[in-house]
Amino acid sequence: MRGLIKKLNDLKWKFKLSLPKQAEKHLGVILVVLLSLPIGVYLLGRELGFFSKAQQVPVSVYIEPGTQNLPPDSNFKVMIDTKGSKVAFVRVDITFDNTKVNLVNSINSGSVLTDVINVPNEPTTIAAANSVGHLVIVRGLPAACSQDPNCASGTGTFEVVNFDVTSVTQLQNQTTNLGFLESSMQVVDSSATSLSLTTTPATLALNVPSNNGAAKLYFSSPRPANPQTNGSSFDIDLLLDTGGADVDGVDAKLTFNKTFLTVSSVSHSSSSVFTSYPTSTFDNSAGTVSVSANIGLGGSATAVNGTDIVIATLKVNSISETAGTQISYVFTPGDRNDSNVVKSGTLSTGDPQDILASVENANIVIGHSGVATPTQVPPTQTPAPTSTPIPSPTPTTGGSGPTSTPAPTSTPTATPKPTNTPIPSATPTPSSQSLTFKFLFQGRTRVGVNNNLTISFYYKNLAGGSVNGPFNLPLNTDGTFQLTYPSGNYQFLAKTRGYLARLFGPINITTSTRTIDLTSTPLLGGDLNGDGTINSLDYSTFLSVFRSTAISNSFADLDGSGEINNLDFGIMRTNWGLSSDVLQ
Repeated sequence: MRGLIKKLNDLKWKFKLSLPKQAEKHLGVILVVLLSLPIGVYLLGRELGFFSKAQQVPVSVYIEPGTQNLPPDSNFKVMIDTKGSKVAFVRVDITFDNTKVNLVNSINSGSVLTDVINVPNEPTTIAAANSVGHLVIVRGLPAACSQDPNCASGTGTFEVVNFDVTSVTQLQNQTTNLGFLESSMQVVDSSATSLSLTTTPATLALNVPSNNGAAKLYFSSPRPANPQTNGSSFDIDLLLDTGGADVDGVDAKLTFNKTFLTVSSVSHSSSSVFTSYPTSTFDNSAGTVSVSANIGLGGSATAVNGTDIVIATLKVNSISETAGTQISYVFTPGDRNDSNVVKSGTLSTGDPQDILASVENANIVIGHSGVATPTQVPPTQTPAPTSTPIPSPTPTTGGSGPTSTPAPTSTPTATPKPTNTPIPSATPTPSSQSLTFKFLFQGRTRVGVNNNLTISFYYKNLAGGSVNGPFNLPLNTDGTFQLTYPSGNYQFLAKTRGYLARLFGPINITTSTRTIDLTSTPLLGGDLNGDGTINSLDYSTFLSVFRSTAISNSFADLDGSGEINNLDFGIMRTNWGLSSDVLQ
């Protein structure tokens, strides 16, 4: 400050020498103003707290827990870390997607900011918050504490409020946030200064399938025990541990080294807990085995649960000496087309669950009696050797396993394909609008699964008129298509091969309607022959295309994995006996 005054005085004398005498008076006034500016800025800064606020660390507002699976309903806390400030008042605005989650029960204040401040025309109740998707919370310190400098309340980290949240969507594997609308929030300290803040949302995972234990595929010890005599044969069982879950079926893909081993048969007991075997095949030229078993037909079929469950028995020939060669399950976590264990019961809004978590491979010693090699390899989730595609069930030279359980002899009735009638497009009128319809198919709810099926579509205006359709509509990959419709009250029916027809509506279309989202009621899978009922005829069709990857058979690939296996059977089994809706 002294340096600034000296410079201004020097400047004054320089100007004084060059200015007329009458201007000296004006120069003096100017210098007084200039000298007063830094003092005024300093005093104003102190009054408004600019200097102290520049040093204030932003308070942190966040939600605990930061991540959570729903269901079940869970409790969440709005927390604040004051970062050294004394907080006397907060206004928090929490946002959420009310089509996925809702608040339930009550909103409970913490033990610090106990004064509840009512704000008119704001969603401060559970009912109001659920209707708009955000909740406003306003809380303050009790007056006695906020005015007492010795009161420690309002400092440190503490809970503002807590509340319960429930999932309101049936769709599986959904994510959403409990977030904050910072522009509507305020944190004030005990000197009535508004503090800067940061926020951290919570991430919620909704309807995540539970493995209900971890299923495992493994082998029995070979009979006789190792070492095997070169040129002899032995038996070995394929075993299942369901991990405590109820199971509808199992797919076991195996590989072996054809230099040391060949398979002569694959068999299963007539008393097996699995009543149907869609495939039991082997190929010695490729070194592969494929065994699939499930609980079969009928409304009284019982899910399988337990340990050491014998799926099948291999008879294997030893053809060359070795200190150790493996019979291995083909298994990569997340791959739906290798070995699978199918959990019983597929939600209408979900996908069949493969709960296989680990495998144990068998080690076979041939002609090396002095080598102490264990007969089991420790569990692993490391990807197994890539499997060579398994040929069709036609026996190959060298033998094949027993034929699968005979399928019902009824021949599916061919269902005429809908004619390629032009897609309806109403003549544009002031009350017509372009609409986006969105469908979902049971088994194809996973992110990235293609839903570009072709549906047969029907509609009826409930104000009068007959049923219109079918119209062949190819869907986009996200299950959508666009049509132009006039306003009115409608019912719609959608059908595609492999799925039961689903009726939607009544749906009221107005001039403001842009999207008809039908994903909350997916089409149910399993009607493979298209006759409108899921029964033994569909299972016969399923057996005829089992393990197929051909596009022409994709109608039976209900989960969209690219191969027909017991995961698709799991969908059919869940919907056994159901029939299509009808639009009249």
